[in-house]
Amino acid sequence: MVHVAPLPGTPRAMDPMTDVIERAVTDARTLADAGFDALLIENMHDVPYLRRTVGPEIVAAMTAVGVAI
Repeated sequence: MVHVAPLPGTPRAMDPMTDVIERAVTDARTLADAGFDALLIENMHDVPYLRRTVGPEIVAAMTAVGVAI
């Protein structure tokens, strides 16, 4: 599981997207090097969880992470 850092548009977001992506790619490489052949990407750190429709900025950020991985 790749736990993505807080994303833009969420209360705890502080890092630029370049850092968020770099950390996620590093985690994915670590899992691949350990022999995993599949992974899940999760925005676990977007707490407190938003109780509304997810905005386009979050969808775009998760898409950017997935493309980079």
